[in-house]
Amino acid sequence: MVAVVMIVVSRFAGSIARKFGVSGTLRLGMAVILSGALLMLLGNILQSPDALVLLLPMMVIAIGISITCSVCATGALAEFKDIAGTGVALYYCLEAILVCLLGTAAVTLFPTGSLWPLIVFSGCGSLAVMAFAAQSNNTRRV
Repeated sequence: MVAVVMIVVSRFAGSIARKFGVSGTLRLGMAVILSGALLMLLGNILQSPDALVLLLPMMVIAIGISITCSVCATGALAEFKDIAGTGVALYYCLEAILVCLLGTAAVTLFPTGSLWPLIVFSGCGSLAVMAFAAQSNNTRRV
């Protein structure tokens, strides 16, 4: 079901990116991912049924991922048009390594079988990206 949500949202990603621009779309995607993490946290605290606590927030997070992925490589590689193919490969390689390392750390630091790794990874990851994007925008204006 989560994959279906991602497919549907990806159909609208281009119009979202045109409306909000690269940085606005990135912020929107991160805000949606953070919202999903907060929904998961709330469900976990209230001890709601497991399927509800996991599936609905993961659908929200999937929406954020689809929105964000539509502009990540484009925004990151805008200055390197002549080597875009190599850049995309390197970008996703480094992203995979980073996600594997941080994801593994989150899984090993929190109780087995809990939602805490997903909550922390999604929440902290989206906050870190938003903070980095804000800092990046501030340095460009100077």
